[in-house]
Amino acid sequence: MSELEWDQLEAVLAILHPFAKTSIKMQATTKPVLGDVFCVYETLFDTLDQTFESLRIGPLSRKPWSKTFGEGVSDMFDKLKKHYDSTSHPFAYSDAVLLNPKVKTELFERKTFKMDNWKQIYLDGIRKRYKEYELNYPVPTTSEGPRKRQSAEMESDSDSDVDILSKLVRDLEEENNQTSEIDTYLLARRDAKLEPLDWWRVNQTIYPQLARMVRDIYAVPATGAGVEREFSKSGRVASTTRARLNPITVEETMRMKDRIRRYGSAKEKKEFLGGGQ
Repeated sequence: MSELEWDQLEAVLAILHPFAKTSIKMQATTKPVLGDVFCVYETLFDTLDQTFESLRIGPLSRKPWSKTFGEGVSDMFDKLKKHYDSTSHPFAYSDAVLLNPKVKTELFERKTFKMDNWKQIYLDGIRKRYKEYELNYPVPTTSEGPRKRQSAEMESDSDSDVDILSKLVRDLEEENNQTSEIDTYLLARRDAKLEPLDWWRVNQTIYPQLARMVRDIYAVPATGAGVEREFSKSGRVASTTRARLNPITVEETMRMKDRIRRYGSAKEKKEFLGGGQ
């Protein structure tokens, strides 16, 4: 290779390196990464903007191939924007960001989200979905038997009708002014001490309804890489030499291999299989 070609190759690697790191990160299945999708897009767009700047007036502008590279980077930008635009409709992306206690609404304060008032759109959307959860999946409450009336309550029986009416109005006002779980959560300070799932595990008793939403939202994978890997594994289990395996056997074998991969050393495998004695 010539010196010019090595120079071009170095520039290509520098441009593609952030995309390679992002691909590896978003293919992970050990923890939810759906809430990172918007952050990843922002990072990649910033990378392309910096590359454009360098090709236009920066160090790369003096290279003989700067114009050709500029056209390629422009095509990359268009391709990335095409995929980014498709995230405006599925609510899982925005909900995953808002339900991340480290981020909440902070990301949507950026200029790119303020232009079309996306922050308010996403907030209205998650509040609407929270109400649907409240209606369709009510959190079970512990029923309590009839309690003994307190002396103060017994004294209130002698109140005038006006006093009773005033108390009823106050109670209704307090009920209407109660802040929902979603608003209480969003108004609280961000917490960067714990990972999202750990945070929700600790705080699920404070936000029981939201915790249910979190389980549904964070169960959505950011990419299809995990599913594709499972198909590849099934091909290695049901190979040409084991073509007559029952589908249930294939499924159980894959589950066993996955459990051993996640939790077990050789000793633990033996114990798990019941051979520890």
